[in-house]
Amino acid sequence: MFKSYQKIARRYRNLPLKKERELLSLAKKGNNSAKDKLIYCQIGFFLFRINTILFPVVLRRYGEDIMQDCIEFATRKIFSYNLRYRNKHGVFQPVYFRTYLWKGITGIIIGSIKKRKEILFSDMEGRNEQF
Repeated sequence: MFKSYQKIARRYRNLPLKKERELLSLAKKGNNSAKDKLIYCQIGFFLFRINTILFPVVLRRYGEDIMQDCIEFATRKIFSYNLRYRNKHGVFQPVYFRTYLWKGITGIIIGSIKKRKEILFSDMEGRNEQF
């Protein structure tokens, strides 16, 4: 499952904060290659979140669709990312793009499962045996 995405994740590792912010700046200005590279570097993060949240049966059925939703979400959020973010004390505090996306990606994964009402609790039996 996700073999093509795993290849991308291995090829495009997490970037240092400075390089990521440079790509974000270029992507906000309309540079498509910077936007693509930024999204490719987030694929490993998406895989991590999807694999840690979803049950294996659900992952096999809907994993690809959820991954596409995550990529679309991240692409939209590039333009709302604040490169000049300051914390509540007014101190400049740059954050990684994946940190900015964390809650939204989790919401997409859970929302995607909620809208698919065909998932049964019997599908999740394998997960309970671990506890």
